[in-house]
Amino acid sequence: MSFEQKPADPTPQATPSSTSPATPDSSPNREDVFSDEPLPDPATIRAALHRAAHSMVGAEQRWSALRREGADDPTLKLHLSFEFGSYGGCSWPVWHQHYGGQNPCLIVGWSPRSVKVSGSRLLDLARSVLEIPSPSSALQGRLF
Repeated sequence: MSFEQKPADPTPQATPSSTSPATPDSSPNREDVFSDEPLPDPATIRAALHRAAHSMVGAEQRWSALRREGADDPTLKLHLSFEFGSYGGCSWPVWHQHYGGQNPCLIVGWSPRSVKVSGSRLLDLARSVLEIPSPSSALQGRLF
């Protein structure tokens, strides 16, 4: 009994990703699947921040207190970090991930078509979405 080796086929074999656009059924690579997704719009980012900031029990009561008293940037950052959680979280239908800790951040959308918001941009967005004034603005509002 003898075994013959077949010569290598000189014609390259086509792969699904090189011959057709990626679809959820044809590509195991998630980035290929979602690469046609649009970037999240501002309304989606605002909705994701609101949802992330209210993921802990009692969040609305804590935000209400900050709306009355106001918060400087370090205080607002501390509150966002707490509400986002030590280990972070994610949510649907507005797909987002949020992380607390020393540098809280919010990631909205699927990679690679996602938007990451952190630092001063996150604080500005939180002030706008959650209606948290600076301490001086809150004091002026109570006086006048």
